[in-house]
Amino acid sequence: MSGECVDLVVVGAGPGGVSAAVCAAECGLNVVLLDRYDHAGGQIHRALSVAQREHAPGHFSSPGDALRARLRSSTVRHVPRATVWNVEPGPSVHWRDATTLRRTSTRALILATGASETVPCIPGGTLPGVFGLAAATILLKQDGRILGASPVLAGAGPLLYLLAAAYLKHGVRPAAIVDRASIRSWAATLPRLAATPAEAARGAFWYARVRWSGVPIYHEAAVVRVEGAEQVERVIINGPGLVGAVTAIPAEALALGVGLSANSHATQVAGAAHEFDASLMSWLPLRTPNMETTVPNVYAVGECAGISGSRIAIIEGEVAALDVAAHLLPQCRRQINGRLARARRRLLRARISARAVGTMIRFPDTAEVRSLDSRAIVCRCEDVTVAELLADIDAGAVDLHELKMRTRCGMGPCQGKICAPWATAIMATRTGRPPGEIAAHMQRPPIEPLPISIATAAWWNDHPAAHDALPV
Repeated sequence: MSGECVDLVVVGAGPGGVSAAVCAAECGLNVVLLDRYDHAGGQIHRALSVAQREHAPGHFSSPGDALRARLRSSTVRHVPRATVWNVEPGPSVHWRDATTLRRTSTRALILATGASETVPCIPGGTLPGVFGLAAATILLKQDGRILGASPVLAGAGPLLYLLAAAYLKHGVRPAAIVDRASIRSWAATLPRLAATPAEAARGAFWYARVRWSGVPIYHEAAVVRVEGAEQVERVIINGPGLVGAVTAIPAEALALGVGLSANSHATQVAGAAHEFDASLMSWLPLRTPNMETTVPNVYAVGECAGISGSRIAIIEGEVAALDVAAHLLPQCRRQINGRLARARRRLLRARISARAVGTMIRFPDTAEVRSLDSRAIVCRCEDVTVAELLADIDAGAVDLHELKMRTRCGMGPCQGKICAPWATAIMATRTGRPPGEIAAHMQRPPIEPLPISIATAAWWNDHPAAHDALPV
């Protein structure tokens, strides 16, 4: 596939990417779908391991199985275990498989690169037994793994209650749920959730199941630290929703998360203009109503352009694919534009409920950032603490690039996906500057790490004259 040109390349085989690829193929386009994982579905619809297929809850496996069946029945060329590491004007996509660097030119490109979990910075947050809330959900979905006999589940949003209900179905009773949102906040979302009654009913079922089981639920509370000698032993929580002093909950595991941040590295490398979303502490690509970025023929759909859930991602993927098809298939433009208009109307309705839930899944506020413990680790790849960042900010660092040069924060394998939101918030709070005025890390290829063996082999293949220069 190296060096070929196709009608459309889609990067990412989550709900948005699969929706875009299949819709475009149904219109008659030649579509290639590149994904880094073995099976389509993304993080939300992970394929089950063989050992877990007969034992997994139906509400986990069914949506993903339907997604993968739709992809298999299409003409899309799905390339698993393909890591995209660069995007260039044209557009063209540079990617690698297990052994080789490849390049595919395309008439249009749809990026559906997803999101990363936002995990709070707290002392003890890197102890064995501490997991991200989304990571804990993936472990259960894919492998049936439970985090201990009675884990604490903490964070924000519906995922708390989905995971708790799933654990109860497996016979595991969580020690507690620590919900950053108040009961009043949940109640305020109900009118807007009326636009998606099926999703509202599922959420109500999860919450009722947890309440009925007697699992303690602490509203308006947050985990402030984790204690233990060699692993999690106690989870310490506090907040305005608690009466009295700090509460300690004995536990051997903790699933902790406060939402997601957009993986917009690829759209940044592609050269698209971005705007800062303070609620996510993320840079999001500017898009037209048809999901096209400011770079012609480059589109962004799903969580990489804003955290709205799989339903929104699916419709955005369809909108982007139809817009591409309308441009590339002028003989069918009238029919395609009719479908596009209907898809955009569905998208507007779906966003009503997505915004309702999104208001509760926000990055921690300024007061919480200001109260971060100086010992907490911000950059897990390089073990950079809050204290180290504050010292360099006070010494004159003015943006994330300078912090990276001084402390290596953001220089690890994740390239700032986990730490950049926190580093931005810490600098904004310390200096009093709006977070959107703080320059982000300079994104440049490779977007994802490249094995040295593959990179060097490709260089030697591209420079045969260099072989003659080797000493005999």
